[in-house]
Amino acid sequence: MRLLSIVLVAIALVSLPALGQGLANSLSIMLPARPLPSGRGDLQVGALLLPSGRPDLIDRSMSKGAEAVVHYGIWSQLAVGIRGWTDLDGITRRIGFHGGIGADAIVMLAGDTTHHWTGLMPHGALLLDNGSVEGVAAGLRFVIWFPPNGIIAPYGGLGAIAQWNTVPLASDYFALSLSPGSDAKLEYGVVGNLGVSIHLSPSIRATVELAGGILSSVYIHSTAGVVAPEVGIAWAF
Repeated sequence: MRLLSIVLVAIALVSLPALGQGLANSLSIMLPARPLPSGRGDLQVGALLLPSGRPDLIDRSMSKGAEAVVHYGIWSQLAVGIRGWTDLDGITRRIGFHGGIGADAIVMLAGDTTHHWTGLMPHGALLLDNGSVEGVAAGLRFVIWFPPNGIIAPYGGLGAIAQWNTVPLASDYFALSLSPGSDAKLEYGVVGNLGVSIHLSPSIRATVELAGGILSSVYIHSTAGVVAPEVGIAWAF
């Protein structure tokens, strides 16, 4: 429990410097190499691209970022996770940081003797800007672990996401007013994930994941694609 507490504090520290203009929501799922049994955990840290929720303010649609995720098995059919991410481009551009902190659950649906498992992954997040919560996000993914091939363990996911920016935007880029005169803006879309874990030892592995999504707004009749890769290192404990 002491180790888990240290990991959770570290994730919180990753997301604390969320102090810049713009909101960024991580599209990754960063699954463990296989479903976690009760009492086992998985920690991942990585570098990734973060879609920016306000490119009109920060003059870019993607940000280089860092993310930390920990999952812990409650019982054989359920694992819970917490994650934090932050923008890194703001350091060099002197526009501050933005990021978020979120939670998810992995609910197992099925598995078999060929090391093939499926599950559902509901997730939610608070999006931080200028030291305050200025957006929320939620989604649901179908996730799958494919049969491993040697040291390589592939996985994937597919689902829907939605993000509400609760402060005014400088323009209606990917924005939908929830009601006339409302400051809240809605972004939504479909996201797919494909990743691999590469086992370097029984407990250490490298990870590579590619997230791709289609974000759409009925209000401004706009649809755009997003591609967000991530590379990292993971430790099973």
